[in-house]
Amino acid sequence: MRHMKLVAILGVLAVLAFVMMPTLRADDAATGSVSGTVVDASGAAVSGAKVSVFGPKPTDGSKPVAVGTGTTDDKGAYSIKSLPPATYTVAASVKEKKLRGMAKDVVVEAAKETKVDPITVKEGHKKN
Repeated sequence: MRHMKLVAILGVLAVLAFVMMPTLRADDAATGSVSGTVVDASGAAVSGAKVSVFGPKPTDGSKPVAVGTGTTDDKGAYSIKSLPPATYTVAASVKEKKLRGMAKDVVVEAAKETKVDPITVKEGHKKN
């Protein structure tokens, strides 16, 4: 009896996995991603930097909203996935050190990874 329940549960899970796979692939095909590195003024990798992807400035005058965020690894690298195709601003910051930098006009296409030039964070720095 217990064996039959286990087989039934595994069967249901297998069917669900099979049904969901095309949906997951379709979502990946409809979105893109950005990746790159964050460096300081000397060119050294910056780990632990917050990276945010902002869409176009809203027409109502409000501030742009981050549509994706991430944190750099020990090599200063980041990757932010599942972004709808559009043109974005990618901003990096290290709050504790008051460092900032950004890359503007980053074009994301469906089913592609957009490589962003290294973002240099500097004190009071506003754009790359």
